[in-house]
Amino acid sequence: PKPQTGLQEAAREARYRLLCSACERLGAHHLMTAHTADDQAETLFMRLRRSAFTGLGGMQSVRNIAAGTGDPILLHRPLLRWRRGELRRYALDHGLPVMDDPSNDDHKFERVRVRALLAALEQQDLLSTDALCALADQAPPES
Repeated sequence: PKPQTGLQEAAREARYRLLCSACERLGAHHLMTAHTADDQAETLFMRLRRSAFTGLGGMQSVRNIAAGTGDPILLHRPLLRWRRGELRRYALDHGLPVMDDPSNDDHKFERVRVRALLAALEQQDLLSTDALCALADQAPPES
């Protein structure tokens, strides 16, 4: 069932449950996602906005994630240094499939509004994705 609030959080949790379930079925102990530097900056900005200083750190490049009753699965985020546009250009230049999530254009979601704000701040040279990622590297890791 679709939740009334926290839709993106619920969707993220459901995706990870499904991915972990698939890993368990396949006997895989590693899962890779395509999170980018832009995702890292957005995550850190949203945590800063909430004054979540105990969880101010960004996403870790490698961490254990819950895998239900099976062995832990290592989540890898190898593209945290890549910008979203760079990754998209690389994929298109090499004939790799690219999928766009329509929710990425829906301004009712906080992440979409933060993305637009960060782009405006970066364009005005007020705050950069690189600076936020550097802060994420120095802050305590996500919990």
